[in-house]
Amino acid sequence: MILKKEEKEALVIKQAMEGRTTGDIAKAVHILLKDIGTIIRKFTGEETEYQNKSS
Repeated sequence: MILKKEEKEALVIKQAMEGRTTGDIAKAVHILLKDIGTIIRKFTGEETEYQNKSS
């Protein structure tokens, strides 16, 4: 079964909220660790804060 980008993002967020490690999430969802971090930062709003500080 191939998941769409939105479905993978939802799975990442769900599993992160359940307390799973990024390594466990990467194995379960078949996604890169850096992409997991990006998805979580986007969900928590930290991504925009980081972008504003680097400008």
